[in-house]
Amino acid sequence: TLRLRLRLRLASVMSSLLVEAFDPPTPPPPAQSLVQGSGVPGVDINEWAEKFNGDEPVLFQLIVIGTSTHVWIGTSDASYGNLALSMPATREGSMPTGTTLIGSHADPGAQRMAQRLTKRLGKPIFLSLNVRDDPELRQFVEASVLKALRPPQAAPPLQAALRKEAAEFVPAAQASGGAVAGGGGGEVGSCARVVEVFETQELPQ
Repeated sequence: TLRLRLRLRLASVMSSLLVEAFDPPTPPPPAQSLVQGSGVPGVDINEWAEKFNGDEPVLFQLIVIGTSTHVWIGTSDASYGNLALSMPATREGSMPTGTTLIGSHADPGAQRMAQRLTKRLGKPIFLSLNVRDDPELRQFVEASVLKALRPPQAAPPLQAALRKEAAEFVPAAQASGGAVAGGGGGEVGSCARVVEVFETQELPQ
């Protein structure tokens, strides 16, 4: 359709701009594992490194421009061998539209990962995947990117209030020898257990 052709044309233009502006991250020193900010209004750049299985370094770079996100995943050689694009589905429940803009179609790993990220985040994803074809490694890097892109979730109001009350109550109970006011000598251990249950259970909003 005409709409799909326009989307693909726009994606091609944006990918060209991203490739021209792309600056592969260099391995950060151990004391500085995360870089944030770009100095350009409206553009946010995050870079970090993680180790797969404790000994294989993987580098990440996120460039967020408006509602679009460019994700680069690779190693110290900073290669840029492919680029996939995924757009949110027009119908609820459908899989996002994905295509490979740069690189071979023989390995659809980048396109499929971009589609999964778009489905979970609900926004366009440009993704360049430059790590070896290992299922566990690719699952590891996808989880790392998803964790970085998802906004932090605030605790439910009731749960947060209970946590605050418990933080104030337990030290007071310990100071009074474990007695609860008006409770006939309740134990701190029992109170702590109740707090633990409240903190680990999903409470209704």
